[in-house]
Order: sequence, then structure tokens, then C-alpha cells
Amino acid sequence: MHVLQLVLAELEDLRRDISNLSERLGGNPLLLGLVLELNPLWLVADTVSQAGLREDEISPWGQWDLMRLGVIERWSSPLGTGDLKRRYRSADEGTRVVFGVRNPDYTPFLVKVIARPMEREISEQLGARSELLAVAAEAPFPAVVETRPLPRLVAKPGDRIQGASGARGTLGGFLQDRGTGEVFAATCGHVVSSGWVAMGGKPLGQCVHAEPPWPLQPGDRCYAQHPRMALLDLALISVPPGARIENRATSVAGVVYQHDIVEMAGASSGRQHYEVGGLHITYGIGGSCWGELFDLWPIIGPGILPAWFHLARAHPPANGDSGAWLLRHDSEWCGVVVAADHFRGFALSADAVLSRGSQQFNLQLGLA
Repeated sequence: MHVLQLVLAELEDLRRDISNLSERLGGNPLLLGLVLELNPLWLVADTVSQAGLREDEISPWGQWDLMRLGVIERWSSPLGTGDLKRRYRSADEGTRVVFGVRNPDYTPFLVKVIARPMEREISEQLGARSELLAVAAEAPFPAVVETRPLPRLVAKPGDRIQGASGARGTLGGFLQDRGTGEVFAATCGHVVSSGWVAMGGKPLGQCVHAEPPWPLQPGDRCYAQHPRMALLDLALISVPPGARIENRATSVAGVVYQHDIVEMAGASSGRQHYEVGGLHITYGIGGSCWGELFDLWPIIGPGILPAWFHLARAHPPANGDSGAWLLRHDSEWCGVVVAADHFRGFALSADAVLSRGSQQFNLQLGLA
């Protein structure tokens, strides 16, 4: 579970206000989704304070310079829900100046209204874009509009696991039904939904349980509390008794924190490291309405090199990486890759996959 899900569970006012924003924008044709992140102005003030410096005597812009130059470490420790109750004068003032938000309870947070790119010479989209900007400006919490390329589900012909439909993805790991002892290979439901599955050209097993994302109906829009929101994307492939299996994961992460470093082993991309980003309240991907995803950002290290240098060297998940597991500290399973765009990946949390998969398939799933 992403730590910001715990925050939303605790802060009823924030949850209500974000839901109201989603309802207002639910019919906007340019809306891709809503993402909840930590406010960088609050985050840098917290980092400066935890380094033993006087955040109230250094402007937010000066604080960023300290971090950019490597004087202080960037996001050195995970932030729990209790940490997010800390208040900083420089963050409150900077947030008021930039966003016009005066409620200090909302200073630690930033909501990104994600817009799809406008098509050229379509004047009606200008009104939709203006609506996004106006509603974000009126929000009671810090909010910005960010344009992102359309994401894609990262599965297509050319990789390790192949289902009957021809789609290919990644075998993330192995799960076991604690009730019966049956062992399953796990991947995404949008990769495999039925039939026999091959790995390396040889039969692996039969898909016995699958839950792909529900497609939106024509004219339907993605919004918070959508009755068919995609919260699970899982396929379980039966493994023959006695087959040799091995999991790198030995435990399941209870909470995933923004700025955690995680490792992916994708069938297409190989081993890649990412930084955990914000929590998706809603996001439209592949014709479905998704919720409770988290971002996978390229890692931008400290020092004087500009961010674009790190972005140019980054490798977001590629076609065929769907189903890859994300590990923290080499062996702690914390998520499953389901989608990507040109700059970032998208993942479901491991504990949600286990709990929702167990409920959906009437199993008692755990690591094999």
C-alpha cells in the first residue's frame, strides 16, 4: 500500500475535496487522471529541517540550491503519516505564494491534474484545457495541470511469457494458495486471461484465474469511485506439482513510500531501478479507468547535473515488462508493473494484489 493511501484514509477533508475535484472534471475529454504527491516545497523544507538547518531562515529557492549542490541529501528517509503532520513556515509561505493555498493542513500535498496532449487545430479542446486550469486554480489544496503522453499497457508480442492471445509479458514471481498448497506463476491479467501459457517456447501451464482491467463503455469517463475501476490486474498460471520454482522475494511490503528505490526485472528491459512517485487517484490507461497505481520515476541523483541528463539516460518499462515484480532492498516485494508512458512506469502495490486477488479468486494467496 502506498503511504498516501494511508493519508487519504486518515484525512477525510482531503479525501472529500479530491473526490469533489474528480467529480467536477469527470466529463472533461482531456482528463487522464489525478495523482496525489508530496508538495516539493514542503518536502525540501522537511529535508532541510531534518538535516539540522533552520528552514525558516532559508527561502524555498535557497533550500533547493542546497539540495541541488549536494549540501544536503535528497529525500534521505521514508516519510510516514505522522511525519506529514510537521509544519514549516517557509513551506506554508511558499505554497501560499505559488498556489494561493492558505490551509496549512494541505501544505504537504500536491494534486496533479493529468491532461492528455491536445490535438492540433481542434478549437473545442481549448475550452476543455481552460476548464482544467480553472478548476485546478480553485482547488483548496495545491494543484497543477500537467500534460503527459498517453500511457500504454506494457505487453505486446516479443517477450518471455506468451498467452493464447499472442500477448507477451513477464513472469513476476510465484504465489501459493495457503489453503490447498497449489503454486501459481503470476503475471498481469491484460497479458494472459485464459488458455495455455508458454515460456521460452515451451509450455509453462494453464491460466486458471485471471482478472484483467474492465474496459470503459463508449462515452464513459474515468472518475473517483467509478464502479468498474481497475484495482487488480492479475493472472495465475498453474504450475505442475514438483516443478522447481524460486522467488527472489521473501517478504511483502506493507507500506510503499514516495522516493523509495525499487528494482524491476523485466523480460524486455532487464534489471532497472526506479524511484517511487505519487499515488494515482484515477488514471485512464488502455481504455480502462485505473485507481491506486503509483508512479515509477527515473532516479535523479544529487549533484550539479541537470535533471534532463538523468532523464535522457532513463529506461522506463518497455513493451513486454507487464507483470514484472518490483523489489525493495533486494527481496521485499512491493509492486507489479502494469503500464508505462515515455517517461515513467505505473504499478499496483503488492499487498493490494494479494488481498484483492485472494478475494476475487477465493484463495489465500501468499508468496510461494
